[in-house]
Amino acid sequence: MPKILPPKYRNLKSESYERYLTKELESLNSNFIVKTYKTAGDAEKWSSFQKGEDLRIQIRWKKDVIDEFIVDKSFWLTSNRDRDDQKYMRDFAHIHLDPIKKAYSHPKKKGKDK
Repeated sequence: MPKILPPKYRNLKSESYERYLTKELESLNSNFIVKTYKTAGDAEKWSSFQKGEDLRIQIRWKKDVIDEFIVDKSFWLTSNRDRDDQKYMRDFAHIHLDPIKKAYSHPKKKGKDK
């Protein structure tokens, strides 16, 4: 019996974490924006940030920040040619993508909940 791959593992390509995350968000709506920063901003909040090695990533809906995280610079920018590396990267990407996709595809209903 052939294995059925989860959707996140289908069509694996040698693209970077940055490109994959951006492409997936754009497929939902063009109002999603991925911003990359070379500094941590709030030093207390991002105590593990290493300048020159890490990047601070913000996922925005228009101008509103909806998610923010730190990632290693080389992990963010490097194309993944190895299949296992591609799966590893997509696992990390979907930590952020899945809640956004769920919230975007299931908007709150107006009125009282029953």
